[in-house]
Amino acid sequence: MKKFLPVIIVLLILIGGGAAVLLTKDDSKNNNATSANNNNQTKTTGVFDALATTGTSFIATITSTNNGKSVESKMEYDQKNDAVRYTTAVGGSEASYIFINDAYYICQSASKCFKYPASQGNSSGFDRKAYEYSNEELAGFKNTSVDGGEGACPAGTCHIWKVANGGYESSVYIDTKTKRISQVESTSAAGTSKITYEYKDVTVTAPKNAQELPQV
Repeated sequence: MKKFLPVIIVLLILIGGGAAVLLTKDDSKNNNATSANNNNQTKTTGVFDALATTGTSFIATITSTNNGKSVESKMEYDQKNDAVRYTTAVGGSEASYIFINDAYYICQSASKCFKYPASQGNSSGFDRKAYEYSNEELAGFKNTSVDGGEGACPAGTCHIWKVANGGYESSVYIDTKTKRISQVESTSAAGTSKITYEYKDVTVTAPKNAQELPQV
């Protein structure tokens, strides 16, 4: 039975994170649809200006709603070690992924973790890029976003930009003082998601006494 426990944990995490992943990012196949959607919208004189999330540590809190069910997850990025911890709770049980150095871990609790080679990380179903914004991606928003003016956000006051990605519509809130992304709200036919960013020091380390399963 223990041999199949990590698979169960993966399914729990996928349930918690899947909706947010699908609602926040789209692949390159939708680029043409993005341009078509925004050509019909009226742009103002504002210029999209935001800093990438990759240059600093942060905590992203993700709240996703799909088919009337809400799940809250958290991604912590340790910029110094380029390490990530993703945690979610489903049915009263908490599970987490930890990606660090040459391995990744699946933890059902603080004392029950399983270690896997980094080469198997893609099979986990978790994509950290779904919650990160690179300089290249933000540069693309300059031509496709619509100025929504200013409004309140977790950081205080933000410039709000409307971005369409195929069947997804997002509002990106950029802190007027720091140019950091404070919040991203997305909607689609499947549901909604909200990601709030808090920029602070984060330390992600490998869990102690993790069980390394034999390779099949």
